Amino acid sequence: MAISLRNVFRRKARVALTLTALALGGALFMAVISVKASCSHTIERMLDDSGADATVQFAQSYRVERLLAATERVPAVVKAEVWKRWSVRLKLADGGERSLLLVGVPPGSEILNPRVVSGRELLPGDGNAILLNTAIAADEGIKVGDDVRFDLDDEETIWMVVGLVHNVDSRSFVPFDALSRETGSLNRGSQVAVVSAGHDPAARRQLLDDLRTAYVVHRLEANDFSSADETQERIRARFDVVHYILVIISLLAAGVGGIGLMSTMSINVVERRREVGVMRATGAMSVAVAAIFVAEGLVVGLLSWLFAVPISYPGARLFSELVGQALLRTPFEFAYSLGGVGLWLAIVIVVSVLASLGPALQATRVSVQEVLTYE
Repeated sequence: MAISLRNVFRRKARVALTLTALALGGALFMAVISVKASCSHTIERMLDDSGADATVQFAQSYRVERLLAATERVPAVVKAEVWKRWSVRLKLADGGERSLLLVGVPPGSEILNPRVVSGRELLPGDGNAILLNTAIAADEGIKVGDDVRFDLDDEETIWMVVGLVHNVDSRSFVPFDALSRETGSLNRGSQVAVVSAGHDPAARRQLLDDLRTAYVVHRLEANDFSSADETQERIRARFDVVHYILVIISLLAAGVGGIGLMSTMSINVVERRREVGVMRATGAMSVAVAAIFVAEGLVVGLLSWLFAVPISYPGARLFSELVGQALLRTPFEFAYSLGGVGLWLAIVIVVSVLASLGPALQATRVSVQEVLTYE
């Protein structure tokens, strides 16, 4: 071990380059894992805007009383609200248009809990007020207090932005009665949000089965049933591809560092053939000779991990902000992954051992006579 520690810093420039490659690869890997953790944390927080255990979308609008009567007949239902979904076109300042999904909710809803980042929530008595999605507001330069114009069934309507709301599916919220009035469908809704007595996946699946049966009995045509678990998985799947690409890139960077370490160890073996010959001539066994080079590579790997950890934290925070802005138009809520730190430690140990093992075995296969006569 003393020989290994001494030889690590024999060629300072060489080991510095190897440490840099491994440390940067490790910092990138830990940053990517933290981005994934930040994304998952953000999604969980954003999905909390709806406390519904299940949502049901209907093929057409039905009277609110009829929907509630059918829904509340299910024993597991604790609370139910009728919402209205409507697609509109937002008129832009440059004369263009942009599609937008409005969700009409009862002001003071006990199920909806939107993440308002600016302004206020919808209040009872609000007329044409809107909680506008933050991504759309950022894209179009819209602020709280601005008026927005919608093309709603070929008629232009004006709404005032009272708040900006952050969510992952670009929904904007308006008062149920105001949207019903503008669409000419008073007291009619197309979506039911349901809170059940049980909140585990099994209870939610049973809730969906009971709701399907209830709506068939009451001749209500529902075309989409979603539990909170299914919604969360569906939204996470949208970001998984990005995560996998980032992880592959970080592993490639780690592979480059491993190749650099292998090259360094191979050069060290060549330069120290005489030293190896002396050790073999004085009785050193092949296992001991190999252990010297493996320990040397392992020390380099562990040092790179120590350097990578403090670098990874600010890098992960910056990376999370950039990826969040690119995907959601807002930074992720940062969560540093300690699991990623431990995972990279395990990876760098394996990479270091494997990268050193080849050169170490090469050193044990050379005869004593050959290494002692080497110039």
